Amino acid sequence: MESINPKVVELLDKLTYLELIESRRAESKNHEETEEYRFTNLGRMIALLFYCHSIKTLDKSTAETVYNQIQNHYKSLDNSHSTMCIIFLHNCWHNKELSSILDYMIKLLLDASSDKYEFLHKIRFLNMVFIHKRIWKIFEVSLEYLSIQSHLAYELFLFHLKLYIEDIMVSKCRKLKDYETIRLKKSQDLDTVVLEGYCSDCEDFSILSMETIKYLGEYIRSYESNRNFSYVSCPKCNIQYLNFEQVVDSQSPLQHFDNRVWNENQHLEKTLVKKLFNSNGNEYTKKSMQYQWIIHFLDQADQYHKITAIQD
Repeated sequence: MESINPKVVELLDKLTYLELIESRRAESKNHEETEEYRFTNLGRMIALLFYCHSIKTLDKSTAETVYNQIQNHYKSLDNSHSTMCIIFLHNCWHNKELSSILDYMIKLLLDASSDKYEFLHKIRFLNMVFIHKRIWKIFEVSLEYLSIQSHLAYELFLFHLKLYIEDIMVSKCRKLKDYETIRLKKSQDLDTVVLEGYCSDCEDFSILSMETIKYLGEYIRSYESNRNFSYVSCPKCNIQYLNFEQVVDSQSPLQHFDNRVWNENQHLEKTLVKKLFNSNGNEYTKKSMQYQWIIHFLDQADQYHKITAIQD
């Protein structure tokens, strides 16, 4: 096998571990066994997002290239969430809101967890719920289209959304016994989420259910208009409205929409993901530049590349 710079080998192994590149066995010109590398769909998408971050102005041609690659990535996943992502991103593109989504995705990369699986989870299960009226409307229209295109994907998407919100509620619920009882009763209602609200008059909590999209929509509209989400009366006193936002010392589920998962111990570098994008001010670190060299070298879609001995 050709003798490759050990640093390059190390970086390629780490990029492979992150599922950003893939390799295959090949034969070199002098008939020795070697490795060829190419981007995965995820890797090319991340490289293009990183490129967007590095330039001052995003031109139409680059934006279209990035958009097409993001679409290719989610098409390759082929699940209910990725199907919704494809529709949502398409509508964002045509409604000139894609830049907001790109900014969000770039921020995910720059703030990436040291945990590989948390990092990949946030990309694969991209957050599409934004506290932004126009983008929320795009989300609603996209969800309606999903229900027409594939009712099964629509139900699965709502099911995952329901579980996500309710799992957050369980983690901070004061009346867990009441909550889990009602949650079980409503478990088959895929478009309904079980919530815990607080009454300031009763100084007590109540459990009730609400349509998931109605809950999220009302929350976003109330947040945008700087008013409380306050049209559901307390079932105990029937006087005060329930508070679903800052409930005593806990935030509402909407404030958790960064697709967090629990960290797992990893055996490789804990700062591996961050080193791809790490910078000091406007200058990227030496380690980051090494990763970027490989990314730019591989920046050709669907092509394998040999890493030769002279490349440093």
